[in-house]
Amino acid sequence: IENNWIHDTKAGEGMYIGYTFPTKLITPCSLQVESHRSRRIIIRNNLVERTGADGIQVSQCESGLEIYKNIIRNYGKDPFQQFQNSGISLGALNKGKVHDNLIDGKATIGTNGGNGISIIGSEHLQVYNNIIVNAGEKGMFINAQESKYPNLGGDGLLIAHNVISVTRGRVDDAIQTRNVRSNTLVYNNVLITAGTYVNKYTTNVLLTQANNRQARNFSGLGFQDTLTFNFRINNGSVLRSAGLGLMAVLLDVDSVPRPGAGPDIGISQYVEPPVPNVPPVVSAIAAVNNQGQTGSPAGTFYQNNLPIILSATTSDADGLISVTDWTKVAGGNVAMVKIGASCTLSALQPGTYTFAVTAT
Repeated sequence: IENNWIHDTKAGEGMYIGYTFPTKLITPCSLQVESHRSRRIIIRNNLVERTGADGIQVSQCESGLEIYKNIIRNYGKDPFQQFQNSGISLGALNKGKVHDNLIDGKATIGTNGGNGISIIGSEHLQVYNNIIVNAGEKGMFINAQESKYPNLGGDGLLIAHNVISVTRGRVDDAIQTRNVRSNTLVYNNVLITAGTYVNKYTTNVLLTQANNRQARNFSGLGFQDTLTFNFRINNGSVLRSAGLGLMAVLLDVDSVPRPGAGPDIGISQYVEPPVPNVPPVVSAIAAVNNQGQTGSPAGTFYQNNLPIILSATTSDADGLISVTDWTKVAGGNVAMVKIGASCTLSALQPGTYTFAVTAT
């Protein structure tokens, strides 16, 4: 599902793919049936905005789920039911990656949006390089609901290199996890909230966290422009080289490789700007005829119809001269033989000639 504009849904989701729960009770026959399963779902490059309920909801993709490079904003304006108002809602059994998305809970005034990302009943996900801003409730809510899904299990969740902000005047968690069966790894994130940065809902929650940058606001973190959600960092940012190397997240949001050790925290890896090129310099020009007589390049120099050799002195402070070229700017016919920084002129007719030399 790609390159769509999905907007202004009334009460319902922008996308609803897969029933939330592994089984469903069919009434009135009281029959418990398994929900349908899917594989290889890719959702990318979509704009989803002003949805009544969740922006994107996906459940029961057993393998190959990938949700990336979507913009989801002003979601959950008028949900048909409580808790159906997340930017991205991930239901049971999903296995895959969610990355490089922008989730903005307040693109316009008057939204009722909830969590930026909700993960319910999924324990095989990597969530990275996402921007979650203006979350109406929690930035990210994680609940495996082990009592409801006792046989799922999983290899855990990786939450890494995200920027998560809860800044709508609400005191709430940047990340809240309730998983007690599989570990949740929280690394290299920028977490902005007036509430709790990473909330273990109960003492038996399995959680490993390291190298996250936590703050009450974006001040002093060294981002390029938080107002336009440009969370690439500047050279002097405190986020530079402060992360933990992760083999699972080797590229940043711009596909720049991250180093194996000491990556930058957040969505981007700082890249030194290219050094400006210093143009070559032509510092001197001389004119000599074949009898060794020297004349001023800007003056009068011609006698006995002898060939004249023009020569230039060139230099390049930050590189090598690859080409030196001579051209006649004005004057009569002349034969020119160019060899590097010199040019031999012959068969000149009486008159005034102007020549130019360029070095690259």
